[in-house]
Amino acid sequence: MDHPVFISRRIKPTLELNPGSSEGWLATLDDNFGFTLFKPFMRNEERSTVHLPPLFPPSDALVVKKLLAYREYYVMKFTTFTPDPVLNPNNFIMVAIYGPSCELAYIRTSKDAAWTHIPSLLDTYFSDVLYYNDTFYALYDKGGLVAFDISEDSSQAQPIMKLIVRNRMTPAEKNRYICRRYLVESYKGELLQVQRYRESRVAHVTKEFKVFKLSFDQSQWVEINYLEDEALFIGDSTSVSVDTSSTSTQCQSNCIYFVDDKDTIGFDVGPLDCGVYNLKTRSVFRLFNIDVRLFPKMSERIPFWVAPTVFSRGSEAQKGTSSHHRQQ
Repeated sequence: MDHPVFISRRIKPTLELNPGSSEGWLATLDDNFGFTLFKPFMRNEERSTVHLPPLFPPSDALVVKKLLAYREYYVMKFTTFTPDPVLNPNNFIMVAIYGPSCELAYIRTSKDAAWTHIPSLLDTYFSDVLYYNDTFYALYDKGGLVAFDISEDSSQAQPIMKLIVRNRMTPAEKNRYICRRYLVESYKGELLQVQRYRESRVAHVTKEFKVFKLSFDQSQWVEINYLEDEALFIGDSTSVSVDTSSTSTQCQSNCIYFVDDKDTIGFDVGPLDCGVYNLKTRSVFRLFNIDVRLFPKMSERIPFWVAPTVFSRGSEAQKGTSSHHRQQ
């Protein structure tokens, strides 16, 4: 496959610890577990940065000291929903998966002075969260799915979770190592789950992907083997679907673009598990056209996708998806 060279852009040295990206926002976590969100593609710098309160920092000093060494893991994933990205781009709802137990919490930037924990009806951990069709959805454990609403009303009670898909694995899944599961909204409006398979827990080499579409009528995931004119970008950021039939994109159809996740931290070499997976041929095209001389500088840095918010003509952001590595 012929893939274009990805344009690199150095944004800010403060992106030292980054739990991902959503709606063009990049997030950093400080020593007090407080968030700073930065939107590098926004021209109005006054509106390009948002500071949020700490996300339930531990009260025990010893625990804090231990967690600081691994705070890259303290926030595993986050997603945002902005009701009006043109007039009020800094007014949004943010939901994060955080802590050793991978719990859920949310904050409304225009209303809340602190984060609110979302009680779970399940004794399990969450792996991904996404805003889809006016509702937040969270993926947990072995493919289970829950939904919950977060109202703009400042007096709302705790969000109540609704079970959408029960947690279960097929016999085939039990005999293979699924390292991650991702949620992504298809540009056609469908809710997808992407399963990422590696050789083993030790070998950090992606071998295969499987894609499932949510059947609301059957309350289950249905496997699909063809994405047609669509490409998926998956990783620690909010996953993105791209229409490859558009003349403005050079993405390959029926493919999954992937980058390393947080589990590569601590390896001497990396990130190296980046590439493009073709669903038709069931094959992986290794590495983008990135200069190999950059790899020493990229060691132990987590790559992530940034999808700028799409506005109408004359607005601040431009459509696109790019890959970025944090630089010091």
